[in-house]
Amino acid sequence: MFFSSILNLSSSAIRAYQQVLYIDSQFSRRNDVHLRLGLIYKQLGDYSLALKHFQRALNDTTSSCCLSRSELSYLIGFIHEQQGHLTEAENQYEKLIQQDLMPTKLDGKILRQLGWLYFYAPTSTNETNNNNNNNNMNGDNLNIERENQIKKAITTLEQACKCDPTCGITYYYLGRCYAALRKHTEAFYTYRNCVDKLDQNADVWCSIG
Repeated sequence: MFFSSILNLSSSAIRAYQQVLYIDSQFSRRNDVHLRLGLIYKQLGDYSLALKHFQRALNDTTSSCCLSRSELSYLIGFIHEQQGHLTEAENQYEKLIQQDLMPTKLDGKILRQLGWLYFYAPTSTNETNNNNNNNNMNGDNLNIERENQIKKAITTLEQACKCDPTCGITYYYLGRCYAALRKHTEAFYTYRNCVDKLDQNADVWCSIG
């Protein structure tokens, strides 16, 4: 019932925004309209349409928008990630962190997602190992590459924590990385830090055990 009400409200909002663009395609705030349409479709899980509207808001330089181009680019990277287009997401995030004068909290968000992407994205040797499970050397290479990948994720997530020490999700991701390397003490204290910020998150409590 609740979901049905949300869906009906979203459908009404989509129709209203589409009508604005239909009536006046040169509306001075059309980028804000595309942004809001993108956010609605993102919430509904329609990532293809969300991506289309975010890209239109980013690429149209003749209309103003309440979000910066960096914030729009972050949303596009996030959508790529949700779609499973991990290479595109990684490239988008890495390009963003090279920019100067990035707002600190936005920098923290980008580093958080990039670090988590480093953690869960498959390694090249993982794919090789799946095709040749009986090759012990591939298994050893997987361990080495996987460990290096997790260490890279930890470095990135630690940078994210410095940018925004109030974000509990970043500490949760960092705890998962420490746990994967069997650094249980570091993982425990990182989870505890996360609990202070996300005390209602069931995943955190399950991770602490």
